[in-house]
Amino acid sequence: MVSLKKTNDKGVWELETDKKEYRSRLDIIAAILRASMGGATKTRLMYTAYLSYKQRELYVSWMEDKKLLERTHNVYMLSKSGQEFLNTYEKLTKQLDNLIPRDKDAKTGSSGRAARRLKRNEQSDASSTTGSELR
Repeated sequence: MVSLKKTNDKGVWELETDKKEYRSRLDIIAAILRASMGGATKTRLMYTAYLSYKQRELYVSWMEDKKLLERTHNVYMLSKSGQEFLNTYEKLTKQLDNLIPRDKDAKTGSSGRAARRLKRNEQSDASSTTGSELR
C-alpha cells in the first residue's frame, strides 16, 4: 500500500510505503558485536540486536567459529578480532555515509524497524525517568 503523509505544517508531503527495510548481514554482525561488548548471554544478544531465535543461532555460532566472539560460562564477550572487525565496519560505514547518505541508526546499524523500535524504547525510558507519574 502506498499513501501520502504530511511531514510538517509547511505543506511538505512524503510518499509512504509498506515496504520492509532489511538489515544487511554486516549490519546484523555489527549489532551483535556491539551487544556483546560488556558481556551478554544468548538471550541478551537476541533482544539487544533484535534477532530471531534462528538468526541468533546462525550468527552467534558463525561468529564463534570466526573468533569474533568468545564464550565463557554462557556469556559472550567481544574478542580482539571482533573489536577490530567492528572498528573497521564503523569506519567504512562512516565513509560511505559521507558519500551516500542514508537513514541509519548508529546504535543498531540499521535503517529500519530495529532502529525505530530502539528510538521508541529510548523515548519511553526518558519519559518514565523524567516524571514521577505512573503510566
